[in-house]
Amino acid sequence: MQKGVSLEPWSERNIPEIAALWNRNFPEAFHVTEFWLMKKTVQDGDLFVPGTLALRGENGITAAVAAKISDGILPEYHRTAWLSSLVTDADCRRRGFGGFLYRRAEAELKKSGVRTVIAGGEMHNFFSGIPEPEPETERFFQSFGFVLNDVRHYDLSADVSRIDFDRVGVPMNETSDFVTGPATELDFPEMRRFFDREFPGRWKFEVMRHLESGGDPGEILLLRRGREVCGFCKVHVNHDGRNGEFNSQLGKSWGALGPIGISEAARGRGLGARLLRDALKHLQRGGARNVNIDWTVLKDFYGQFGFQPWRTYLAAYKEL
Repeated sequence: MQKGVSLEPWSERNIPEIAALWNRNFPEAFHVTEFWLMKKTVQDGDLFVPGTLALRGENGITAAVAAKISDGILPEYHRTAWLSSLVTDADCRRRGFGGFLYRRAEAELKKSGVRTVIAGGEMHNFFSGIPEPEPETERFFQSFGFVLNDVRHYDLSADVSRIDFDRVGVPMNETSDFVTGPATELDFPEMRRFFDREFPGRWKFEVMRHLESGGDPGEILLLRRGREVCGFCKVHVNHDGRNGEFNSQLGKSWGALGPIGISEAARGRGLGARLLRDALKHLQRGGARNVNIDWTVLKDFYGQFGFQPWRTYLAAYKEL
């Protein structure tokens, strides 16, 4: 480590400095508030403290890295960690600070038994991959042994208050055999069977954690045929102008949609488009304006409903 610089853990005390560093160096679409940076790092039980460090120089914090582990939550994440964020001040790049922090975090992860590191995409993530990947950024990750995906994925957005979703002209299944509506507690047993059968991994975990922690069942829309659950979509409208995660980019009354999925037996029948249309109309009725659909490669499908990319990512991982 160079003279005049020191390491320190992330804490409530230095979060304002790290947030300022973050917002100076990431594009505006990825800017964070101190509230959300604190909530998703220092207050996140998945934060891997030994691998979450800030580098302080004469003029303050110049680089920072955050790592997370969710071992034990899902079998597919056994011995897996996430590089949640890595940022270096523009004036301090090409001096080895980012590489030094990554190597330090990786060494601590390896000592803890981690065997795979994924760039972004943790449970409470800021990014679902390398944000806005450029050739220099890609070379940096490749130099540390990361394997990069060939295909970019996206966060999409649209102002749903301006769209008539009954006139989008997308072919879909309009049969009255299927009905879309919000879940209630009475649906929980059938929902568990549906997720066990169709989406037994992360989607089941995230939806059931939402419900079991007191989340609003009405934020889970179900596509039903009689009592049978054939599809689901998670939705949310945030009218809070103070602490909303996307307020600085999407404004007040932003909405979120996803994950969304259809049972295997019901696919190929226009029901995915039907459920998406119904979910977007539900968000409209709830007062949502700009709606975010995150972590998808299906920009053309969602583009039929007015959605456009507003953040781009590249998935990457490394085996230790």
